[in-house]
Amino acid sequence: MNSSLVYAKTPIGDEAVRQSTRVVQRNLRMVLVQIDGKLTVGELGDKIGNYRLVESAIKELEEGGFIVPSAQAAAAWEMGKQVARRDQVSAISQFSTFGKGNADVESRQADSRASHFSTFGKPILPASGSSSEKKAPKQKERSVTASGSRRNFGALIGWGLAGVGLLLVATPFVYPYDRYRGEIEAVATSSLRMPVRVGGVSLKLMPAPHLQLSDVRLETSRPAAIGTVRLLNPVALLTGGANSLAEISIVNSSLPVESLLMMPSMTDGFSLGLPALRKINLEKVEIRGGGDVSLATLSGNLSFNDGRFAGGELENEGRSLMVKVSPGMSGLILGISGRNWQPGGQGLTFDSLMAKGVLQVGGLEISDIDTTFLGGILKGNASLGWRDGLSLAGTASLARISMRQIGLALAPNLRMEGDLAGRMSIQGHAGNWDTLWPASTVQLDAEVTRGLMQGVDLGEALKRGPGATVRAGSTRFDRMQARCEIDAGRVSVRNISLSAGAMSATGQLTAGQGGAVEGGLTAAVSTSVTTLRLPLKLTGRLPDLTLLTGVR
Repeated sequence: MNSSLVYAKTPIGDEAVRQSTRVVQRNLRMVLVQIDGKLTVGELGDKIGNYRLVESAIKELEEGGFIVPSAQAAAAWEMGKQVARRDQVSAISQFSTFGKGNADVESRQADSRASHFSTFGKPILPASGSSSEKKAPKQKERSVTASGSRRNFGALIGWGLAGVGLLLVATPFVYPYDRYRGEIEAVATSSLRMPVRVGGVSLKLMPAPHLQLSDVRLETSRPAAIGTVRLLNPVALLTGGANSLAEISIVNSSLPVESLLMMPSMTDGFSLGLPALRKINLEKVEIRGGGDVSLATLSGNLSFNDGRFAGGELENEGRSLMVKVSPGMSGLILGISGRNWQPGGQGLTFDSLMAKGVLQVGGLEISDIDTTFLGGILKGNASLGWRDGLSLAGTASLARISMRQIGLALAPNLRMEGDLAGRMSIQGHAGNWDTLWPASTVQLDAEVTRGLMQGVDLGEALKRGPGATVRAGSTRFDRMQARCEIDAGRVSVRNISLSAGAMSATGQLTAGQGGAVEGGLTAAVSTSVTTLRLPLKLTGRLPDLTLLTGVR
């Protein structure tokens, strides 16, 4: 039980204190007397000297309707007043003489006595002709009158029922639900352990009847606007209070990671104090880190057991990314999976993705990344932070990555084929996803096998010898090793080592914005007798490059 909760007596509990016969168990009566709407559960335990006795007694007293959480006390007393007024009206009606008293009885008796002796409308002597002939018109007249009366009475009943129906239909729309705003704020503040403010409360019928809380805000050190919250099953909520709340929906809202993790029930097993709560639905809720960093927009549900967070399943709109959430000691534990998923800010597509993660206040730690993309496999770890903008750091191993697909996805002017393998590291810092990737630094120790370079013909350059100019062409090779560095859109390729049968080449090159290339190579061809070496200068713009032989 939450030791910070404060309980107050209901009208039944207040009456039980005055009548000693209502609650006779000594421990229950002792705790009931001490509850005053001010002392917390913990303070009551300290005062009585037995916390377990206090906790047990409070559960029994709450189940018996003698006490309620202080936030619900006003509603309980108002309900008690309404019941008392109904009982009073019922008791008065049993003894009222309005329309039912002795005078009415005496009047009916007098009319009866007068009818026996009155000659009004009755002939003193028999009239000529048959008596049945004389009575027939009067009987017909009375029949018509009775029929008209029945029709009028039926119409009256119909209009009455219609009025009652209209009243029942209209009542839910005109009922002052906003009067519960203070109680809702108090319950939410106590449950989440942070100030909660609600802009308005109204009844909505679609997609199902619910109470809608608009402009919901968390008044923390960094205030957060959640947006719209739906409280489902409003009838049970209004009659049973917050303890009957079983399902909540957060719709088209923004939920900061910091506020989510500040809710103690999410990580440390703390109960929200809402025993009936089973599910919180998220519908297109943007998860944000730091100030303006959008991490993902997800839908799904979070499950609760006795008010404690048990786990959840979330997914993005296209269902290309799915996240399983469970509570952890240092944050939320994530199980991440994806299919045909595109990270924000770039054109890469992950055909499949599996990873583990820990979501914390300041960042996301991702481990055991196992993904297929660009025709190959990437495995590694990454760290994403948002305390000051957006930062990324990670390492990975690559295997069988298609150079052709790299060119299509990232560098359309790079026309190269082969299978890439190697080790990669990445570091970046920016304000958002769109600027993070261009601002990142990538280092790659790469090896490309069974490759082809378009735009460079090393064999033709060796054939022509010094002083020649060779444009375009292509070079096939068995293996090429190099160290690549990408920084601010500039690509540096160093320690190039290329082998293609009897031919080989070493050197370095750089590629700037727009695909402008500049570099120097030393090409060599070996025979059984000698080895011919030739310096080459590489210039041009991808994909059309020029080799100047005999020049460095």
